[in-house]
Amino acid sequence: MAVRLGGYARISLDKDGREMGVDRQRQDYSMHAATRPGWTIADHYIDNDVSAYKKTVRRPQFERLLADLTNGVIDGFITYDLDRVARQPRDLERLIDIYEANPKLVFCTIKQDYDLSDSDGRFMARLLVNVANKASADTSRRIARKHKELAENGKNGGGHRAFGWNEDRLTVNEAEAALIRKAHEDLLAGTRISTVTREWQAQGVQTARKTAAPISRTAVKAILSNWRLCGYRAVKGDVFTGADGKPVIGESDAITTPERLEAVRAVLEGTKQRYAAKNPNDTNAYRYLLSGILRCANCGARMTPNLRSSWTPGGKGSRFSYRCPTQGDGGCGKVSRAGEPLDEWITALVHDAEAALSSAIEMEGPEDWSGESRLAEVEAEITVLMDALNLALNPTKIISWWGLSFA
Repeated sequence: MAVRLGGYARISLDKDGREMGVDRQRQDYSMHAATRPGWTIADHYIDNDVSAYKKTVRRPQFERLLADLTNGVIDGFITYDLDRVARQPRDLERLIDIYEANPKLVFCTIKQDYDLSDSDGRFMARLLVNVANKASADTSRRIARKHKELAENGKNGGGHRAFGWNEDRLTVNEAEAALIRKAHEDLLAGTRISTVTREWQAQGVQTARKTAAPISRTAVKAILSNWRLCGYRAVKGDVFTGADGKPVIGESDAITTPERLEAVRAVLEGTKQRYAAKNPNDTNAYRYLLSGILRCANCGARMTPNLRSSWTPGGKGSRFSYRCPTQGDGGCGKVSRAGEPLDEWITALVHDAEAALSSAIEMEGPEDWSGESRLAEVEAEITVLMDALNLALNPTKIISWWGLSFA
């Protein structure tokens, strides 16, 4: 019987982008699949340079794999090891839901098969994923402590180079530094950050990681406000201060002065405050139901809510819409949906699902369990054993039990 499998490979860090790690995984699971009669690799799902431990990271190919398993595009999948697929229990549970709904699906690594429709298979998979999660958490804790020590001494913490510096992460990249200095001058002269972003996009400027997507407004703002530009050591965007309360000076060459950078940051912060004053309730997480959830069906980018400037109370049409960001901000800019009707539709779906679930539970009622009598026997045995243990721990009770007393 022919079994069409997907092959999944993932590696957390690929500094040079050569995909050698995922290629090795692909070769290994392909060779293993070739030893099983009827098994063929129908498609490969490769998440290169993508973490499975970080909760905020979305793995595009993992999501595609789940969709194809759900829709019957493939008959299962094979991977190098279980921790390539999941290092967070929540990701494994999503897989388990799919396999419980379709027990015929295959799940295999080059070490062993897992039957996620069976309680024993689920137990083993959950156990191994929790072990992998603990290992990642321990590694994260050690790395965080190491980076704290490096920051205290003004040392760079590794990773990709920052925009404005060469690969050694110490010396200034003059071409990129010139862009930064000019952008600072423009901002201080009143130019908007969106204008600077369009100029950089027109020049083909990319981030230090050289991603294929055009540089975004968010990335430009982060580059122009980086505390490292003035020589300070920064950790997660904030200046790292020493025991004396003063900023720690990093080992990288400075591109500008602290005074000038603070002036630029004040301009950018002023823009943010003016926007907040104009939109005092601008907290998308609370104002819009699908913020951070809705994604573009065309490109997969997260859709963002946008108020209609022409809308007036009592007017026709929706007050806001969900839109895919433009190509400059990481989307395709081709999809837009009226916000309020979509929110109402999703809310109705959720309420209908809740009502259906409650109705099904009420109709089914409690089920008889075949192990009820055995459970009573085990509980009785536990009671006897606990009584014996209490007697062993209390000699006075033993003597009393034998009808003896102290003189």
